[in-house]
Amino acid sequence: MFITECKAPLYYGLRGEECLKCSVDALGANCSDGDEQMYDLVVSLPGWWRFNYTTPHPACHEKRQAREECPAFAPCEPKWACLGANLCSEGYTSERCSQCVQGKYYRINGECEKCPDQPWLIFVLFFLAAAVLSFAAWMLNARQVNIAFVAIGVDYFQCAIPEVTFSLKWFLVMALPVTAAGMLLSVFGASYAYKTFIKRVAAKDRSSHAHALASVFIVMMYVGYLTLTRMTLDVFNCSPTDPPDGNLYMSGMTDVVCFESDVHLALFPFGLVAMVVYVAAYPLLSLLVLRRNKLIVKRDQVCRALAARDPRYKTREYMTEEVWLFRRKYNRLYYLFRPGKATYWIALILLRKFLIAFTALMFRSTPSYQLAFSLLVMFGAYALQVRNLPYMSPSDYDRTVRHHLLQAGIADTLHTRSDHWRIREEMTAVEEAYNPGGSRTGTWRDAALGAAVADLEEDKATNVSFAMFLVDYNAVESVLLACGVLVNLSGIMFLSNRFNDPELMSYYTEEYDQLAIAVATLILLSCVYFGLLLAFEVFFMLNPERAAWPASTTCASSVGKHGAECMSEKHRIPPEESDRVL
Repeated sequence: MFITECKAPLYYGLRGEECLKCSVDALGANCSDGDEQMYDLVVSLPGWWRFNYTTPHPACHEKRQAREECPAFAPCEPKWACLGANLCSEGYTSERCSQCVQGKYYRINGECEKCPDQPWLIFVLFFLAAAVLSFAAWMLNARQVNIAFVAIGVDYFQCAIPEVTFSLKWFLVMALPVTAAGMLLSVFGASYAYKTFIKRVAAKDRSSHAHALASVFIVMMYVGYLTLTRMTLDVFNCSPTDPPDGNLYMSGMTDVVCFESDVHLALFPFGLVAMVVYVAAYPLLSLLVLRRNKLIVKRDQVCRALAARDPRYKTREYMTEEVWLFRRKYNRLYYLFRPGKATYWIALILLRKFLIAFTALMFRSTPSYQLAFSLLVMFGAYALQVRNLPYMSPSDYDRTVRHHLLQAGIADTLHTRSDHWRIREEMTAVEEAYNPGGSRTGTWRDAALGAAVADLEEDKATNVSFAMFLVDYNAVESVLLACGVLVNLSGIMFLSNRFNDPELMSYYTEEYDQLAIAVATLILLSCVYFGLLLAFEVFFMLNPERAAWPASTTCASSVGKHGAECMSEKHRIPPEESDRVL
């Protein structure tokens, strides 16, 4: 009679069994707890989970099928969720540590994050933030309420309702735009009925509020686009474990096998619909609307620039009914950009959002590749930003008007019909038929000059907001994108062998600490920079009398058919800059 004894930590096996090599036949096994005889002493390594299957089972080694229960090892996702010996890191639970501890942790990007100690405070803070921001937005512009604070409650929503499954959470998020649309339609119907049966408004004016409601929905879709995209891509984020175990798992959840699990099979067709309707259709339709109405968009932006000097360019009469209605409905898609960029730049921003969401989810298992791809996206966005300078800050209004007049004058001289020439002709026709005195015989130039003289007599000097010249949207965007590039670059540096090799790390500890301090300082300074500029602009918008300085009269006060004549040489834009400006 022969009695085998398998020597740990290289081999494992009970008395009478053939010895198997741990590193080959039981990948993920820790055989260092002693030589096995009568008892199974093998446990899982960190990053792995041990299953005990009833034999026979295909996951077990063929030499262990004689046992009543055979061991099999599978990698965890994320790897640090499993501490070894089937113990989970804090916040993780269930087999393979694939679930978050309900009520205390919630899942985001495949990882479990801690919920606040007082989940009910989420709702209190959410509604307080909503009240404060809504009041601030009303003070700044009664019809431009910023609803970005809605994102505050999204990440922690799962903490308040911990018993909800991933599938239900997914459907709840995907239903948000449909719910919002239903609420807006209800508001439209109620307002329409009120105007019809109570106020007895004329039929043509009963649906006048529809454009404002459409604008609200567009803003809500823009704010929620990144969240919707990430949730949609979760369904298609099928990736293997490290090392692969032969299956693909959805969003790092090892209890959801792609194309096999009931959860994935139920979500997949709805994910396709969400991909088409939310991820693809919204940016494409936005681009289509802006490109098909590019003359209206450009004209509206010219009017916006002119209105900084002459408020009459904000009126319905000067803008025409077509431009006025288009602005009320779609202005949130283009109002921040220069006339020449306003017809497509929003689509580039949404593309950037999509690529960021795609990178964060699809390459989560390989951080170095994820950071490299993210760096490519951010650097590409930075290069496009610096090359095009798409934003139209208040300080750019005069420059925008001068460029419009220059391009219209060139087109008139060359007898070509450019967009600027068409805009000038349309605006001239409208304003030649309108002036403040009610007479329909004035000219655009005479009316504009008359208004400028009246303003000068009343105020003695044109006041221009000092804040306009300090808060440059293009500079802010460029600085923040540059910070994003540097942060991604530093992430790649952190993942290099210089800091991950235990033998080298002892030599570079000080350098590692210095790099970490530099990155933290960069992030902090970028936040302070943005916060100060935002506070500065808001303060001076609420206190314009503290932000005034005398400024010389410019061509923005006289932009009629012959307006280009008032441009001095110092105001003219060099030809090589004209294409980049607009």
